[in-house]
Amino acid sequence: GKKPGSRGFSYASDARRQPGSSIKPLATYGPAMDAGIATPDTTVYDRALIQDAEGNPWPMNDGKYPTGRAMTVKEGMTRSLNTISAQLLKQLTPQKSYEASYDFLTSQLDIKLVGSRTNEDGTVQSDIDLAPLALGALTDGVTVREMAGGFSTFINDGVYGGTRTYTKVTDSEGNTIMENTPNTDKGFTNVRTDYYMLDCLQNVTAHGTAYGIQLDGVETGG
Repeated sequence: GKKPGSRGFSYASDARRQPGSSIKPLATYGPAMDAGIATPDTTVYDRALIQDAEGNPWPMNDGKYPTGRAMTVKEGMTRSLNTISAQLLKQLTPQKSYEASYDFLTSQLDIKLVGSRTNEDGTVQSDIDLAPLALGALTDGVTVREMAGGFSTFINDGVYGGTRTYTKVTDSEGNTIMENTPNTDKGFTNVRTDYYMLDCLQNVTAHGTAYGIQLDGVETGG
């Protein structure tokens, strides 16, 4: 057939994949700290919120039953425990609408999510729920570009600067023809949020689920 275009699909900006636990800092931990609900030292209990249809506790932690013990938010993030993320999301949106987290991701970090979608078979899908926002089980997923833009707020004083393919275009005489200025009015509002989050994210690479990816002479977080 006729070639429709060149490089028309980008795995960085067009391919949508499930983020899993990597959504937690953006959807639960960051917003909870920004709202003043949590700090790295806040105590949360490793316990389930509900029981599933088979009577098992939900959520589980990587197939393991919750222990019920108290731990800090920092430890919960370091170990990527689903129960801790779910507990924080419940505190952030006590009405169980989970719209606070959804609104933050879509309006402050420009991540495209599904508010409500009715399929041909009559089923309804939505990312405004516990599993999508606390565990990363999104309807369509996210792009690499969206995730990179979201995580960049933690090293940019909490400010979401947008994602840019280019910064500016000049002519042969140096005159600016096009300029792509980043956003400066989005992101986290609490001045301590990015400080808290960096502390936790660095602990993940030092002692947690991302241990072993450190780079010599470079601060890392994950």
